[in-house]
Amino acid sequence: MNGRNGEEVGDSWRPPDHGMLKINCNVRVDKRRRRIGFGIIVRDDEGRVLRCWAQGYEVNYDMNCAKAMAVYKGLLVGREMGLVNYVLETDLENVIKQIMNGGNSDANHGGILDSIQILVSDVRNVGFQFVPTKANRVALTLVNEALSIKDMTVWKEDVPMCIKAPVEGERRS
Repeated sequence: MNGRNGEEVGDSWRPPDHGMLKINCNVRVDKRRRRIGFGIIVRDDEGRVLRCWAQGYEVNYDMNCAKAMAVYKGLLVGREMGLVNYVLETDLENVIKQIMNGGNSDANHGGILDSIQILVSDVRNVGFQFVPTKANRVALTLVNEALSIKDMTVWKEDVPMCIKAPVEGERRS
């Protein structure tokens, strides 16, 4: 798989370039329970966790809308933290392609893509990168936790137990 600059992206998480931060985000829709979960993790260039964010909803989103909303929420976390140099990384390939192509207002989630473009215009240096699911597994684990959360939970410079071991494993590799 190729990343944002055509570099080879492997099956494991990699820290961002020196001086940059990385936001990983993901989403899961549980149609049976009519729930959706969002998970976001922000790490520095040494793999240290700066923020984790999980939110579960009782809602019936279309999957494409949910994917676009996950990226939008990742950007919102970046804005709330005052980030200016970061990469948003996810395994939501179609959303990344749509963002890189300027969005698609004709899609049923076009309003979300338009909102993403507005958020991006306010950031000095943000990049987007598609990675395989294996390289985004911490965000996916956080998403699974979010499905059982009634509201929003934020961890600042702390790591929820559900992702502590994978995060440490990725920092060592």
